[in-house]
Amino acid sequence: MLKQFSAFSLVLVLTTGHPNTALADAGDQDSPRSRSPVSVWLPDSPCDEDDGICQAFVAGRPYPPHEIPTAIWREARCLSVLAFNEARGEGPLGMKAVIWVALNRSHAQDLLPCRVITAPGQFDPRSRQQLRQAARTGAMPRPMRLPAHAIADAKALAWARGLAWRILMGELTLDPTSGATHFHAHYVRPDWARHFPLTAQIGTHLFYRAPDPG
Repeated sequence: MLKQFSAFSLVLVLTTGHPNTALADAGDQDSPRSRSPVSVWLPDSPCDEDDGICQAFVAGRPYPPHEIPTAIWREARCLSVLAFNEARGEGPLGMKAVIWVALNRSHAQDLLPCRVITAPGQFDPRSRQQLRQAARTGAMPRPMRLPAHAIADAKALAWARGLAWRILMGELTLDPTSGATHFHAHYVRPDWARHFPLTAQIGTHLFYRAPDPG
């Protein structure tokens, strides 16, 4: 069974240490960016009304409340940037799927999500540019800012943040990709996809799991 990522498990990794190895090349992902904004009919965010910490994260608060480790805030922000850049036009399920791909790969490689997302040749290059310093130095990624008129994109960003937060908190534990570690858009055919088991199709993305070693 795949490890469930939560605040506790992430803090445990940070306090016990983890190898700082590079992401193994299981076939570099070359998934195109999703450019269509998410529909404006969605609620403003997936946070519960009484969850002030989730709402603060969605609002782009620079640093966490004192009871939340900074590392959790940082890793959730990395995941939200990835989900927005890769799947903002795919709706909540599509963004959730991308987050789970990063977490599944994080577990498989024993790396924190920020490291996985910024590995060379992996995921959206804009994500790597925005998050590289955070992954390298442990600094806090800057909150993404959007023009005031970008209503649909702003709502998609709020959902990306809320989903990332709730998944890390262990509140959304169902992985819609069934353990996928890679994905690509339906209109491209990367070579590695011929060798990886297909686990799901969500929106315009096809999801795959890396074969077991050996």
